[in-house]
Amino acid sequence: MNIKKYEIKKILSSPIVIVLMAIFIAFNCLIISENSYCGKELKVLNKIVDKVGYKIDDEMLSNFSELYNEKLNKVNEISSKKYNKTYKSIGEFLDENQFDMENKNGKLSKEEKQFIKEAKVIESYYILIDKFQSAYEKIDIRKLAEYSIKSYNLSGKAAETARKQYGKFEHRFNELKNNGEYKNLFFIGETYKMHSFLFKDIFTKIIYEIMIIMVLATAYIINYEFDNKTHLIAYSSKRGRHLIKDKLFAAIAVSLIVTTIIMGITLGVYFIVFDYSSLLNVPISSCFNWEYGEPYMSWWNMSFINYLFFIIVIVYLCELIFTMIAFVISKSVKNSYVVFFIFAIILGIGIMLPSYMPSSSRLIFASTFTPFTLIFNPSLRFMESGPLTTFKYYEVITIGAWSAALVVLSTICIKKFKTQNID
Repeated sequence: MNIKKYEIKKILSSPIVIVLMAIFIAFNCLIISENSYCGKELKVLNKIVDKVGYKIDDEMLSNFSELYNEKLNKVNEISSKKYNKTYKSIGEFLDENQFDMENKNGKLSKEEKQFIKEAKVIESYYILIDKFQSAYEKIDIRKLAEYSIKSYNLSGKAAETARKQYGKFEHRFNELKNNGEYKNLFFIGETYKMHSFLFKDIFTKIIYEIMIIMVLATAYIINYEFDNKTHLIAYSSKRGRHLIKDKLFAAIAVSLIVTTIIMGITLGVYFIVFDYSSLLNVPISSCFNWEYGEPYMSWWNMSFINYLFFIIVIVYLCELIFTMIAFVISKSVKNSYVVFFIFAIILGIGIMLPSYMPSSSRLIFASTFTPFTLIFNPSLRFMESGPLTTFKYYEVITIGAWSAALVVLSTICIKKFKTQNID
């Protein structure tokens, strides 16, 4: 059997890898199912988009107005029949007839309740178009910059750098407004928070789950012979010290396999539960994609499907980086569990490092260019993401620099191993 295939099989057949993968996938599916209560409401937006489109312009608004009035008239027909009364809005109807909407023995049938609920969702989108567009047009990037700088207590050169980066983003924001990129329907951020649920909650879990498996798997395969006291036989064979290259190849290959399985199944379940079918090409910077203090504003004009693709690419690349970090540690430490412990310490240091940097020094920015900060909040990648990481090519620089450094370190470890005493 090919040695590389044998090493890959050795990792994938390890009970700890199999069990952890099963546990993590089940856990992810559980989290998704627990949040599936809004799935039916989310499907309503797809129906709206299918009828009027997602790009907000005069024609779309006219069609949307007709759709909304049609639903309102239908609700009033039901209301006239059941309550001998009409309403100016669906929300007004619900305020007065909430008991019947919630009571099985009320005047409304199950089909009527479902129709009214969908009509209310349609009304919400219709009403919020003006609200979100007006709020978006009032955003002042310079004020946002000063607020962010103050929030992080930045001063001196650090504050100057932050203002410079926000100045660059201001050009992008003006472009975003001028080309109407924000004038698109998407899930209501402040209500459903789907962006943070997918790209922060789900993807963060995926990243850390794969990281745990791959650090353990890499340490396991690199130190397998040492743990089983067969290293003197294995490394004196024909292949000998070159086995280390096969093991690194196997670790990288398994990293790709494990990432594909966990992420593929999790995202597959997610998109079965939550319907994005008509929204794949909606710009991620839609004014509806506004959950907290400010909307999600990307450095580039990216659709939802483009954004999803690049986040997936980041996950793959970061997991390869973590695998290589584990490989480098494993060449110095011959105990698999100690390798995991050391990696956990490095991870903690990487996450906490910016908080220990002087808030007046540019070093605080350098401390964020690590894969550990990069994965800390995936929902803000390629976005305006606060004063410490609002750099246009933050993701590219971080992944590129760490990848290059780890390739060099791995090469040194391999060459050093050829002459290392393994007794």
